[in-house]
Amino acid sequence: MRKVLFFSSAAGMCLVSRMALDLVSGLRDLGLDATLLLIAEGGDAAEIPERAVSCKFLAFTDEPWWRVIPASTVFAEIRAFLENGGEVVMDWNAALAFRDPPFQRIAVLTDAPYSKLAELRGNLSPQAGVTTVDLGHTDFLRDFGIRNPSVFVPHGGPSARPTVPVRSAAERDVPILFVGNLLSRPDSAYIRSVVGADNPAVVREIFAAAVDMASDGVEPYSALRLAALQRSVDLVPALGQDNVLGLLQILARWVESNRRFRLLSAIRRHPVHLVGQIGEGFFGTLPDTVVPYGFRWGSEVLTLMRRARITLNTVGVFPGGSHERIWYGMHSGSLVATDPSDFMAETFEDGHNIVFLQDPESADDTLGELLARPDRLDAMTADAMDVYLENHTWRERAARIVTGFGLI
Repeated sequence: MRKVLFFSSAAGMCLVSRMALDLVSGLRDLGLDATLLLIAEGGDAAEIPERAVSCKFLAFTDEPWWRVIPASTVFAEIRAFLENGGEVVMDWNAALAFRDPPFQRIAVLTDAPYSKLAELRGNLSPQAGVTTVDLGHTDFLRDFGIRNPSVFVPHGGPSARPTVPVRSAAERDVPILFVGNLLSRPDSAYIRSVVGADNPAVVREIFAAAVDMASDGVEPYSALRLAALQRSVDLVPALGQDNVLGLLQILARWVESNRRFRLLSAIRRHPVHLVGQIGEGFFGTLPDTVVPYGFRWGSEVLTLMRRARITLNTVGVFPGGSHERIWYGMHSGSLVATDPSDFMAETFEDGHNIVFLQDPESADDTLGELLARPDRLDAMTADAMDVYLENHTWRERAARIVTGFGLI
């Protein structure tokens, strides 16, 4: 039985520690001797608030294969792991620096690779494995010289049915839940002014066309590549990696913010309980329908999902993948309304067990019709649960890692 050590951060709103628990549990189900170490950033592990570790409130509390450690002991833990026959070390997003490690290294990405490029270049050897969360990210890795073995591993969710009874829609007191930060400027005038007259005309044309394509659901890097090819330009060689990366990061942030702004502004008749930071001036005037919660720990987010009739998800940048809020919302028995995704469309049917928000401006009517029919919500979430458990758990994602990187 091969030994695996997985490192994850221990805090945050984004469910990262719960995701790590579910993935490591999946690895163990597949026959690996996997251990999870949750890193408490700074200070003694015993001093961090228990609620900072999402899993403290969950069913995994008494499992012997995970624990919280101070960040200062990471390398000592690895030495002890290797001395006891350990072979494989994994972490989220290549956060730990191991250029030439005496073990098999796998970086499991939870975000687009262009947001983690410094880590991929600086912390990995060429032999380390890398996962991607969107089918379109392979082109970026190739064009930016990341030649590491890679496997498509989208986000997943818990592998077992909920251990507590799933509430019916009529029993839920949160009509619509949205989780995510609203920080960058969402207006179209801003994004089109970013690439100004000091740039060559062809660069301005490429960026403007990419903005239009990304707004229509094309993955941001794919949008830039396609816009360049339409003008007979080989994007990265012609513009240079640094310039392309700068354009891409601006575009991706704007796509997410713009889609969230359009969606949340369009919902005018139904309360939206919003977890996350709201940047000054994001809305201008906060919509009357928005109920702001501010920051909440991951465990609190899960509790809200169990109260929500509909969990609203939009990131706009994973049209060939998925996001963890989809799966944890679905596992909580909430109907998920989310961005269209080619990957998800392989197993889900719009209007039957999920809602694909093709047009954000029509969301008010679409979601209102569903909120008025709790019986329909219950039927949709029941079917979604079956599809999800068969196809989209972290155990299934663990199997992709095990098979793709030859761990068994």
